[in-house]
Amino acid sequence: MSGIGEATARLLAWRGAAVVLGARRTERLDKIAHEIRDRGGRAVTRAVDVTAREDLERLVGLAVTEFGRLDVLVGREFAHPLGPRDQPSLTMISSSMTQDIWHLLGARALSYELHQQWRELWRP
Repeated sequence: MSGIGEATARLLAWRGAAVVLGARRTERLDKIAHEIRDRGGRAVTRAVDVTAREDLERLVGLAVTEFGRLDVLVGREFAHPLGPRDQPSLTMISSSMTQDIWHLLGARALSYELHQQWRELWRP
């Protein structure tokens, strides 16, 4: 995690949100979470492969288990191999599209959890 993802996590945490950080490699995430906690924030990490639906569902579940609910999912991993601008390879296009599809599955896991929370909130 770096760039806009890291900045977003830090800003949300410093504004009082509990954050769950997920990426394939957790070394950097652990450092960010430690810094957030040192400043009084709440943060946990989890290794996650965005191409594995189960990992995305576990990441959402971690938020609920650790913090009681999930309000928003901010996520965008984008790996676009560099190549000639006028001739992207089929592999490059396929890789980008595959990641987009898996992000939709992450949103699906989020929407299921939010639906459950709303049902509890509006139960008569």
